[in-house]
Amino acid sequence: DKILENFPEIKELYLQINDWVVRTDLIRLLVIYVNGGIYCDVDCFIQKEIPNDKNVVLFVERICLNVHSLGPRESKHQDNRVRIANYCFVSKSKKHPFFKDVIAECVARLKQLLFVEKITKMSYTDILWCCGPDVVTSVYHRVKKKYPDIFLSNGSHLQHRNYGSWKK
Repeated sequence: DKILENFPEIKELYLQINDWVVRTDLIRLLVIYVNGGIYCDVDCFIQKEIPNDKNVVLFVERICLNVHSLGPRESKHQDNRVRIANYCFVSKSKKHPFFKDVIAECVARLKQLLFVEKITKMSYTDILWCCGPDVVTSVYHRVKKKYPDIFLSNGSHLQHRNYGSWKK
């Protein structure tokens, strides 16, 4: 109910999503937005203490050599070479506006795929773009100066083993 209070259109949109990975990605963002807390894939291993002096902690997934390696829908702005992970993120506060921005972007991208392009089976790149690291990356680079309480870890705090069974 708390989720529906904040995002009334989510229920109808969620029912249209036919991919469990997209549903899971969206739910994790909604739960962290409403409740705060930490989301971490089971194949992530904390290497050292995560800073707790910021309200949001994000992690660099990787740094691309150039923008040509970005997905077909992704902005080719140079900032987007620094890819932000969606396999782990932290919010010390409930309803942090960064996560609201990410969810709003997910909703817009899902509407594009489902209602404009009428995609019935999402590809790997569609999934990454609509609710995966592409959306977190795009929003982070667009709003990072707006939210000084975000800490972006260079990756030294966390190791992701990237078992990625859903891609097989």
